[in-house]
Amino acid sequence: MPSCPSFCHSGSNEDDEPKEGESFSKLDYNSDDDREPEDAKYKPNFNEATKYNPQITRVKKKGRFPTDIPCLILFVLYCLGMIAIAVIAFKYGTPSKLYYGTDYMGRTCGQDNKNESANVIKIPYDIDCINSDSGKNTTAMALCEQKVKPLKTDLSSQAYLWFMEVLDPFYYGGICVSYCPGLRSTGDTILELLNRTADCPPELTTSSYELAGFDIPFLSYCSAKRVDRDEIFPVNDITKAVSTQLTYYDVVNRCVPTISLTNTSASQIIDTISKLKLGGNYSSIIDEASNVVSTFWDDITRGWKVLFAALLIAMILGFATLLFIRIFSGVVVYLTLIICVLSFLGLGAFMTYYGYTQSQVMKLKGLSTTVSQVILWCGVASMAIGLLIAIVSAIFIMRIRRAIGIIQESSKSIMYMPQVLIMPIIFAIIIGLFAAYWCVVSIFLYSSGDTHISGGAVKYTMTTWTRAIFAYHIFGGLWILAFIQAAEFLSLSGAIASWYWRREKRFVLGMPVVRAFVRTAVFHLGTAAFGSLIVAIIQMLRLIFEKIQRELETASKGNRIVKGCGWYVRAVLWIIEKIIKFLNRQAYVQCAMYGTGFLTSAKNAFLLMIRNPIQMSITQSLSTAVLVLSKLAVSALTCLFTYGIAAKTTFLNTDQKEISNPIFLAAIAFIIGFAVASLFCVIIQCAIDTVLQCFLIEMEMRTNDPTIPRFCTKSLNRFIEENIKIEQLSSCICPLCCCFTCSCCGHEGGKGVAPPVASGGNVATPNV
Repeated sequence: MPSCPSFCHSGSNEDDEPKEGESFSKLDYNSDDDREPEDAKYKPNFNEATKYNPQITRVKKKGRFPTDIPCLILFVLYCLGMIAIAVIAFKYGTPSKLYYGTDYMGRTCGQDNKNESANVIKIPYDIDCINSDSGKNTTAMALCEQKVKPLKTDLSSQAYLWFMEVLDPFYYGGICVSYCPGLRSTGDTILELLNRTADCPPELTTSSYELAGFDIPFLSYCSAKRVDRDEIFPVNDITKAVSTQLTYYDVVNRCVPTISLTNTSASQIIDTISKLKLGGNYSSIIDEASNVVSTFWDDITRGWKVLFAALLIAMILGFATLLFIRIFSGVVVYLTLIICVLSFLGLGAFMTYYGYTQSQVMKLKGLSTTVSQVILWCGVASMAIGLLIAIVSAIFIMRIRRAIGIIQESSKSIMYMPQVLIMPIIFAIIIGLFAAYWCVVSIFLYSSGDTHISGGAVKYTMTTWTRAIFAYHIFGGLWILAFIQAAEFLSLSGAIASWYWRREKRFVLGMPVVRAFVRTAVFHLGTAAFGSLIVAIIQMLRLIFEKIQRELETASKGNRIVKGCGWYVRAVLWIIEKIIKFLNRQAYVQCAMYGTGFLTSAKNAFLLMIRNPIQMSITQSLSTAVLVLSKLAVSALTCLFTYGIAAKTTFLNTDQKEISNPIFLAAIAFIIGFAVASLFCVIIQCAIDTVLQCFLIEMEMRTNDPTIPRFCTKSLNRFIEENIKIEQLSSCICPLCCCFTCSCCGHEGGKGVAPPVASGGNVATPNV
């Protein structure tokens, strides 16, 4: 016979011995919030109850050992490899090349290139200027003097990269300049630029020019000369002149051109070109975009207090969501079902009526009735779906009630342990720090690639070895990110399971979350590494497929069959990832309760789902719907309140300037609200998964042994008692003659013989 979970209370005395002859019924006392003790004078012996409830409030306990050690060792070794990659990236990477840009000779703008190794730049010919012998290889030394020596130039004062020809930058390349020609800021307007004279950096020369046969007065040009490095001998010069009609924005130290119209003739020419290439006036688009960006940035700087208020509002609404789910989740579920059924029935009735009437009209006119028949049958299908939802809901109403009770109980567990709300914030900070570290290493690693010059353009290429290291780094990022999330889920589920198996469900003022985290860190990091490894492999396969798919689409020139197959495989991989993540969550709950390894936990969780497929699916579906609605509600309310504050925000601004448009701040507040709501929903989802498994385990144990005391609250206990009665009633029905006396089977009808254990083995005692 399966044993019931053992019990451990924080106030228990481990030296006390259980008294003989004590009745289990006396131990079945109730917490103050929803139960009353059967014997008010009886004081339960907590040590006696330890053999019926898991000692999940203890970190050190017998029967719990470190799990999945090989996976943990592999994870640690992989992390050491990640550290080694970071060292290599920081040693050989030069992110300044990516930030400041590189000119046509491969020199980094804004940097002193005198210390750069000459053979770092892969010029079209292989010359070792450092080890060449001038006495034996005069040609090489001449080439070094003409080709390599210019590479060692101090460009610290020339931090901007100006492309000689914007339409063909890969041929002409770029030049490092001290500032962009005709540089304009985001606040400049066309009228301000009309009075601007030629503004060429000292690195460029000024000359006059004639455009398309028109003599344009007061028109200056910046011209540049560069050496053509494609030829060894002779050295050719390339000169390119660009009008200061092209004024520039500074975008990440790149001179991005826009057009300022200072002359009628030039205006007509440039406007025509703009319309042909961009379908409109490029200048007006840039001006409008720059003004919008400038306005939005001003609103953010002026309304940062409003955004902080939006964060506080979102957090308050998140706490209110917990209370709402606890009280009104049943109302939301039932209203959703009713609205869904009525919507399908109403839409179906309307479409059926409309299709039928239109069909009759078309027949009288002698026209085709194909469209009306399609509408008619769509209406019939809609009504059929509505009836199907209503019938299924009526059949599984008991399981829907259980699902609602589990969702409410999950919210209650969080409210009784408010400490769990801190853990997602801590793990979110950890994930943010790791993401920042990963991005920095990626930038250094990418910038460590070889620099090749072709025709004047500088390109970064990655060798096979560098690509392999980068793939290792990407997979490590996926694995570590999934590992952090797994450790968070294990800790949360351990704390919530400890609350569920407590006999007295008052506010837990101790440190169950800290204890659960310590248990995870001491015993179950290997399990987290195992589960996260599977998730990372699936995600890496998705990334590899995306790269292959892009190459195939490019090679096939947008073939529809290739695109269709790509979408199909992409959907399959996405579904597999979602299934793996769901199974991992269930396995983590089993590990948090029983202390078993990943494979054993996954097997037990899978068997539990197989024995209760309908209850699992209904609970997960309803919880998903409730959480999605909660996210949208919190986000929308945060957006609404922020809009109201932003519209009347003068009292919050130190400069007493009003916000130009509160809609932009409201949109940012919507994102903030959604992020905060997502953190709360992560906790609620973990609580639902944990409480659901605990409830199913207790229901199976008590169904097979009704003498086991209960651990769930009164709201959930009624469902277990209903299930016990149903099982007892079904055990009294003869499978041959369907009679209640069961004389042919040897059962005594009406006495409630307990059914055997469901297929899958005995229900083990949670060893957590």
